[in-house]
Amino acid sequence: MKVVKHAAQSREQRSLQVREAVLQAAIEVFAEKGFEGATLGEIASIAGVKQPLLVYHFTNKESLWEVAASSLMEKFNARQSELYQGEIQLDDRQRLLTLLKSFIYTLRELPAYGKLLLKEGSRISQRTQWLDQHFVPAIYRNAKFNDPRLQRIFGTVNLLRYVVAGGILYIVVAGPQLAVSAAEEGGIGDSPEELNPLSDDMVEQLANILCGMVFSQLEELPALEP
Repeated sequence: MKVVKHAAQSREQRSLQVREAVLQAAIEVFAEKGFEGATLGEIASIAGVKQPLLVYHFTNKESLWEVAASSLMEKFNARQSELYQGEIQLDDRQRLLTLLKSFIYTLRELPAYGKLLLKEGSRISQRTQWLDQHFVPAIYRNAKFNDPRLQRIFGTVNLLRYVVAGGILYIVVAGPQLAVSAAEEGGIGDSPEELNPLSDDMVEQLANILCGMVFSQLEELPALEP
């Protein structure tokens, strides 16, 4: 009985390992090539499994994309939750700044999140609709502010969507390109940490710029009753 139980546990563990390997490979490929450019064959090859085994676990590319995106969102939420301390801040500006910093730092660690949004957000599809419903960071979705105008901005997501997009474009596109250009030109000066486009200092500056953008728009809105 012990042998049978051990064998069953080994099969279950192997199955979980296969699923995790496939999901990691799928996140990588979907983020780099988009849904249309990705193939199950390439994902299976990167994961180190046969394609029929991939299909056994995930049925088809559509199903795999959704599970991979959900897995990435879970990782993003978990990491941002570790970084975000906004609920202890009473001031709306500091709370928003902390939220933006946690978002950008998490995005720097998990650029696949931004890449996936950029790849699929450029065209209308069922995946775009899925992203709108399920691919919003939990902290962003549940943020609470004292100023009802700021709360309304978060509720309608119109302005903040563009602010967040600015962070994604910088971390995923502009920052890496600037870093490569700087490296090709022989460095980025005497203080590389301060000038590195992906350094902590630059992330802090970007968060402050984005926060300022939100509050400059906020000042133009009429006051609302709490």
